[in-house]
Amino acid sequence: DHLVQDYDPAKDNFGVVEDHPELVDINYAINPIADWNHVNAIDYNKEFDQIIVSVSYFNEIWVIDHSTTTSEAAGHGGGKSGKGGDILYRWGNPRAYRAGDASDQKLFFQHDSQWIESGLPGEGNILIFNNGLDRPGDDYSSVDEIIPPVDGLGRYSLTVGAAFGPDEAAWIYKKDNPADFYSDYISGAHRLANGNTLICSGAKGLIFEVTAGKEVVWEYVNPVADQGPVVQGEAIPIDPDEGCWMNHVFRAYRYAPDYPGLAGKDLTPGDFIELPDH
Repeated sequence: DHLVQDYDPAKDNFGVVEDHPELVDINYAINPIADWNHVNAIDYNKEFDQIIVSVSYFNEIWVIDHSTTTSEAAGHGGGKSGKGGDILYRWGNPRAYRAGDASDQKLFFQHDSQWIESGLPGEGNILIFNNGLDRPGDDYSSVDEIIPPVDGLGRYSLTVGAAFGPDEAAWIYKKDNPADFYSDYISGAHRLANGNTLICSGAKGLIFEVTAGKEVVWEYVNPVADQGPVVQGEAIPIDPDEGCWMNHVFRAYRYAPDYPGLAGKDLTPGDFIELPDH
């Protein structure tokens, strides 16, 4: 319903790709598997009644209108946006809609895109775990916070022929030696009430918290591998075929003791997760 292609005028959805940033160029993601539009995250914005998705093989995040009916979503009109099921906003890789080149790409196989919740520092901004897969130069990950060009009604500004802003992220976390922080798949990041950011470097099962000034205040390595908990103090086993750690964590969240779901629960610390070393 929302594709465009400029390869064959005899086929459906023929048009000028660069004139339609609201549509998906079906020929952009050259992917030998059927999962060419793989979505690895979804988040909902109650204020605007919109949805954001992370589309990894396009190296983009897309925002769409959630307020539409099914019939409106199949077309290009209706809903709060008046644009039906079209893309309202996209960011990360302007090449995907012919509004830039390789030097303009910002996201690289990203995960866990979400709006920072109301009441938290940076509320309304978008936080993204930028995995960095195939990033030019060194392999490294970063956590990127962007300020989308949106007004109070959920409308996104775009200059005709240009890419959606912003040109750069407002806040980026990476290591002083960037290669020290790299997770080429899964992973995520979330803003906390104290202004810190919880980061899950999923490929290594590493969870850590950083301040707005990018200081690491604590970290934790998941001690549960593919065969169960490891012995305390021993190294995490490595997959002999893939060469990666075996304690992967897809995503991590932090729940304070006053979280409603914990009401009435015994929060007394228990035993170590690791196996004893004797």
